[in-house]
Amino acid sequence: MTQARISDLLRRTWSTAFYYTSGYTLEKPPERETCPDLRNWALASLKWSVTEIIGRMHPNREILLLGNALWAGVSWFVFYTALRITFFQGLYDSNLQADRATQTVAALHIPMYVCATSMHIVSTLGFIAAFREIEFALHVYGHCVAVVALLMCVLLLITAVSVFAFHADILQLATSFGISFYTESDSFKKFVDRLQQEHNCCGVFSWRDWDKNSVFRCNEDNPSIYRCRIPESCCRLLDLPLCYEMVLNRTAEEVFKAIFPAPCLKQVSYLIELEQKRWLKIFAFLLLFFALLTATARACSRTLRLTHTWVGILIRYMS
Repeated sequence: MTQARISDLLRRTWSTAFYYTSGYTLEKPPERETCPDLRNWALASLKWSVTEIIGRMHPNREILLLGNALWAGVSWFVFYTALRITFFQGLYDSNLQADRATQTVAALHIPMYVCATSMHIVSTLGFIAAFREIEFALHVYGHCVAVVALLMCVLLLITAVSVFAFHADILQLATSFGISFYTESDSFKKFVDRLQQEHNCCGVFSWRDWDKNSVFRCNEDNPSIYRCRIPESCCRLLDLPLCYEMVLNRTAEEVFKAIFPAPCLKQVSYLIELEQKRWLKIFAFLLLFFALLTATARACSRTLRLTHTWVGILIRYMS
């Protein structure tokens, strides 16, 4: 008797939870007698619940749920990127001589946190609107996604203009950021070393760019043991002993015999152009994605019926 009451209580709890999450009632849930094992009954109830959702789902609603799931994934990616930038900012909080480019990149975590939080809220609204078929929530969700699509248009325009108008400023920013970040990331260090060795170049504008790095900076206040050095990948011959020692306080005639005199400006400019074109494609894809999501939300708001009215609830219980 006690086991029957427990199973009935679990069954009622499951049906209530299913109703409040999806807006539907389990019209024909699996009977407890057909599944003597409680675990098998729970799995059968879960399978029936999923079948009920899919069976009653509107085609536009499927697209909306899929798009909103992708939206939620993008929001988590933005949040993860903001966490990485926060960690990056912590590396430079103690460095009072960090340049403006480094400080600008490190300060991006604040708007990214705001963006990720807003996307989480809109994503939650989208799931609630789709599962419970609330017309007002679908309208609000559609407007929110439309605003994001408009912002994507602005970002796409800014990125397209920056490819041509602000290439020099972006190159300067990338140079300062790359030089400063060289000694903080092993993977980025390997990338820069490979670039300089393959193209026989050193620095971006000149070999003295490495003086902007806090580890290599050549002044008396720098306590680093690598003061006035440059990376070993700048050397013409890697087996040349100490070719990178005390380079930044020498003249060009003295160091050009041991290091590559040519800058990596052409190669870095090419990489930046490739990155800008890649972001143009990403923004264009996101713009189309959000436009489709907006149209789907509006279609759902017009075609899906309201489920949380007394009439709708009575119809479901009577059917």
